[in-house]
Amino acid sequence: MAGIPGTPESTTCGAGWCFKACDLLDHRRHVVVMRGELDVASRVAAVRACTLSDHVDVVVDMADVTFMDCAGYGAFVEARTTLEQRGGSLSLTGSVGEPLRLLSLIDEGTHGRALLRRADGGFSEALAKKRRLVGT
Repeated sequence: MAGIPGTPESTTCGAGWCFKACDLLDHRRHVVVMRGELDVASRVAAVRACTLSDHVDVVVDMADVTFMDCAGYGAFVEARTTLEQRGGSLSLTGSVGEPLRLLSLIDEGTHGRALLRRADGGFSEALAKKRRLVGT
């Protein structure tokens, strides 16, 4: 995802993964776009991408995450805990394939009381608008 001029963003990549963090058009929420695998090798970078911003409300776009294991899920739990201590939140959107399956299994195993919440429809619309504006 390309950035918008004047909008702070950062990109961190490793073997099999790449995370880009930027502000959403509404400037209230911070977006972390994750691509590739979210596992023990990328766990620390995932937590950092979600918590380094001054924003307290973070949404993770998982549309391009191809694999996630329990270490990846643990990264979200750690990031969420840090953000909640700041008075914020962590939400997920766009999960597909294996990551969606893992999140669904965890949700089912906790009887609907999963540790992570899904982003609302309004976020999905704002993210789609940003992608159209920057041509990604």
